[in-house]
Amino acid sequence: MHSEVNILLGVSGGEAVRFLSLLTENDQIRYHCERAETKRLFQQKATKGQYDLYIVSLDFLTNNFPDFTAQYPGTATILLCNASDFEAAIPYLRNGISDCLLLDSLTAEKIVSSIRTTILAGEAKLAQTQANLSAIERSGTAQMQAKQELQKFYERFIRISSTTNDGVWEWNLTDNSLWANENHQLLYGLTAADPVPNKQEWVDRIHPDDRQRLLDMQDHALASDTNVFISEYRFRTGDSYKYIFDRCYIERDNNGTPVLMTGSMMDVTERKIAEEKIVHSNERFELIARTTNEALWEMDLVTGYTWSNEIHQQLYGLTLEDEAPMFQLWEDNILETERAAVLKSFYDVFNSNENVWISEYRMYNHKKEIIAIYDRTYIVRNNEGKPIRMTGSMMDITERKKASEALIKSEEKYRTLVDQATDAIFIADQTGRFVVVNPAAVKLSQYSEKELMEMTIYHLTDPEEVKLKPFAFEEMKSERGASSERRMRRKDGVFIDIEINAKFLSDGRFLAFIRDITERKKAETELNNSYKAIRKLTSHLQNAREEERKHIARNIHDELGQLLTVLKMDISWLGKKIKALNIPAITEKTEGVLELLNNTVQSVRRIAADLRPGLLDDLGLVAAIEWHLSEFGKRTGIHTHFATSDVQTILPVEHATSLFRIYQESMTNIARHAEATEITVELTEESKKIILRVSDNGKGFDTSIVVKRKTLGLLGMKERAEMMGGQFTLTKQINGGMQIEVQLPLHKSEPIEALQP
Repeated sequence: MHSEVNILLGVSGGEAVRFLSLLTENDQIRYHCERAETKRLFQQKATKGQYDLYIVSLDFLTNNFPDFTAQYPGTATILLCNASDFEAAIPYLRNGISDCLLLDSLTAEKIVSSIRTTILAGEAKLAQTQANLSAIERSGTAQMQAKQELQKFYERFIRISSTTNDGVWEWNLTDNSLWANENHQLLYGLTAADPVPNKQEWVDRIHPDDRQRLLDMQDHALASDTNVFISEYRFRTGDSYKYIFDRCYIERDNNGTPVLMTGSMMDVTERKIAEEKIVHSNERFELIARTTNEALWEMDLVTGYTWSNEIHQQLYGLTLEDEAPMFQLWEDNILETERAAVLKSFYDVFNSNENVWISEYRMYNHKKEIIAIYDRTYIVRNNEGKPIRMTGSMMDITERKKASEALIKSEEKYRTLVDQATDAIFIADQTGRFVVVNPAAVKLSQYSEKELMEMTIYHLTDPEEVKLKPFAFEEMKSERGASSERRMRRKDGVFIDIEINAKFLSDGRFLAFIRDITERKKAETELNNSYKAIRKLTSHLQNAREEERKHIARNIHDELGQLLTVLKMDISWLGKKIKALNIPAITEKTEGVLELLNNTVQSVRRIAADLRPGLLDDLGLVAAIEWHLSEFGKRTGIHTHFATSDVQTILPVEHATSLFRIYQESMTNIARHAEATEITVELTEESKKIILRVSDNGKGFDTSIVVKRKTLGLLGMKERAEMMGGQFTLTKQINGGMQIEVQLPLHKSEPIEALQP
């Protein structure tokens, strides 16, 4: 064999990388390999010749390529294809291509074996041709020397076959004799002394799924003029199947008829399993290379081969059809102001014993736009520490850098706002420990920032208050967050009133805005006290007014009423006397005065009743409402209904009076504004409450508008109810009209009828 094999490799893409990486693993063949990664480039280089061996992919062959060996005689050729395409490769093998390697199961051993066999077969053919040309000149002595050489060759063959791990066999097609070495016999579970298994025994052990394919391939090989038959199949040994790589050399006579087959069966089961793992790994790598957003690349520093994925190619304005950019192009595209520093850091790692280089820098893309790159490179070194291969990824982080810069600006703005905020701002982690506080928080708590960083929310709160009113953590998770009022303990031990607005952040921490409301709470307390005093005064004034009304009503009823009654009696007596005198004019005048007195008496009674119904004091609230409702119906013509349950509770006089005044005011409002035709009044006792309801079927109104206007009548009714500790509600009914309801809690349970004065 040549001291160095000159190879032309015609394979594209990742297969070329894999083939070369496998070829570099061998230490048996010295070689020089040139690559041609396109069909056109391969044909151009092949035309120039000067190669010992062509290794070419089936994809590169054209329709006239079966004549390739005729065009370039004397150069051995190995074909590369997938197992599924082997049928398409058979015509090329028939036309003189020496061997075929299956890409699906490619290994370094198979490559070396094929190269050795192909080169040796080519040399054997050349030697045979030379021998035929000089056959006439051979003498008997030469024939004897040839026999001696043949014997030496046979002995050498036997010696090699006994030392190899392969199962070596030979089949003489002329006399059907068989020979095999011990390893071949072991594959069948036999010894060297046992007969060599025949073809049928070999066929029976082939896996059923591989059997017909293998027989067809063998028939094609024997029927053609090819000298090498290569196959891979599953072979039964014992109770299991092993993967066998079988290489057979076919010797033919001068007519091309096969006369001898010599081959070797190599157990490649472990290698096959490893290959399948590699195939799966390569498939995953190809998938990652296609789907990742990173620009992936690889460079073989021994062969000079470079590979990159589509993203990497796009970075330089290239496609997958273009050759991967060289290292110099990457250097040139680095921003001028950063180039020297980037290259120095890279070569510092490259020339050291380190394997990883990581850097961030800016470079120009194919549009001459400046982009930010995050670059990671892994350097593979041989046993001597010398770099032999590099692989890396380049990630475009331009948008990330912009976002990072925007985030920094946002954080600066946020920090400014936080620091300048008048409210105290606390940020705590999930354990409640403070992680961020602003100056206002320091001022409010009187602790330093360092002290606060060592504290939790519970250090500033009243433990008893937390027990009674725990923190609303679940409410903080809502979009609105949680608001509450609490007490906070300052460093000096003083508790202050605070308002808290808290919300959980997306990272699990929670943010709290705290405002000192101590002065506001004091003001609210003072306002409430003032309001209570005003309400107490109002209640006193109302009671005084009611007493005054009662006094005036009684005076009108007792004194003025009595005087008018006496006057009426006197006028009536005088009228009778005058009537006897038969003076018509005086009689008529007297009767007019008498009628006027009757009307005056009625007016006095009505005024006294309006000031203070006597029934309210004499017979109680129920009777007073019933009487007033009847009189109201007579005056207004509105139909009225009164419903009452068996009320069994005594009401204080002032409460009964207030309820009656609320009822009276509501009736006045209905008469003035409602345009109602029907009114229903209910007075009931339910669940320890006295409930008064007044409903009408009038036109109704929008309660929100009336509340905003603060109508005095409604406001007075509400105040009366609240001064009794009750509730006043005003609602618009679905079927029209309005309803007022007063609920007055009962504090005493005593029999009731009328409240006596």
